[in-house]
Amino acid sequence: MDTKITVYPLLFIIILASMVLSPPLSGQTIPVITHPVNDYANIIPPKREVTIAAMLVAHREKTGVHAAVLTVPTTQPMSIEEFSIKVAEKWGGGSKERDDGLLFTVAVDDRRMRIEVGYGLEGYLTDLRAGRILNGIREDFRNNDYGGGIEKAVEQIIAATDELRPGQDVPAAARVRGAISIFILRFHMIYVIMGAAAGFLFVLFKRRQAHRLIIGEKTAAPRWRRIVSILNTILVLLGIFAVIPVLLQLFLPGVNLWAPGLFITGALVGIGISGVIMTPPWSVAAMVRAVIPATISLAGIVVCLHVLKPLPDTETIQESILLAILIHVNVFQLMFIFLDSEGGSGDGGSWSSGDSSSSSDSGDSSWSGGGGDFGGGGASSSW
Repeated sequence: MDTKITVYPLLFIIILASMVLSPPLSGQTIPVITHPVNDYANIIPPKREVTIAAMLVAHREKTGVHAAVLTVPTTQPMSIEEFSIKVAEKWGGGSKERDDGLLFTVAVDDRRMRIEVGYGLEGYLTDLRAGRILNGIREDFRNNDYGGGIEKAVEQIIAATDELRPGQDVPAAARVRGAISIFILRFHMIYVIMGAAAGFLFVLFKRRQAHRLIIGEKTAAPRWRRIVSILNTILVLLGIFAVIPVLLQLFLPGVNLWAPGLFITGALVGIGISGVIMTPPWSVAAMVRAVIPATISLAGIVVCLHVLKPLPDTETIQESILLAILIHVNVFQLMFIFLDSEGGSGDGGSWSSGDSSSSSDSGDSSWSGGGGDFGGGGASSSW
């Protein structure tokens, strides 16, 4: 951003005093956010801290958005997701009417960071966009330039929420965008459901095409109809198994390509189950062959993505395991579909005590929250 920030000498003196007078955080304590920048890990240079605090104060005055930065040595034994939401809920950043609070947490020893977003800002800072902001400052953190990285992230957060104005209701469209983003990115089984729906529609399309060919043969229809039917089928298959997965990876990327992988798995499952259901007489064996891959896929999603909870936007063993499961399941699913078609069965975290800490002061009487609600929106990353 090109916004010029004026750093007042008094603000600088207050920050220096807070570094000396602020009591150290003790274990098993959820910190209280009372300033724009709460540097309990003591990793932000004082001058940079003043600049970041001034940026957040100016942004709040312009937009009403209530954002804060928190640094701690570690969030253990809690994950940064659990720790961040507990701090945000205790703080209650943002107004109760707009839920426009935001908390940027950095755990230095854990090498983890997270942006926690209030309900009202989820349309402006989707999980995907928040993840990209964090990815953009990894190199700064790896070079121990924590102050520079945090300032870059704050600049992007300000740019993303700059449309809002104090007292203005968050547009319904923004809330809808946030809700859709959270639903799609968090409930990973939606990809399988979308794929299964596409597979079901494909089977319907094929049955309709076959019906038209039968009628064409009886009425001596021209041969080009069969060629058009084959071309249509190829185009539909390309759309389901190539175009849609590519679009998912471009606009809703996941680690190790699991987003399009889940969709393709769902499409094959949908084709297998729909083929069995729509082609009587039903075969119990064929139905079992269609249901087993779907069950394995759903179990893999639940365990690898929801129970083990991999790190967003970071390559982890969980996604690698899930990708291997999906590849094998898809191979067997294709074999089952081929067999069935051949057979006629179917077409408070704790951290080290005694560490020095500092908290910036914006000149306001308090940076306490106004009752804003946080629904777990945001993103986490590591460096």
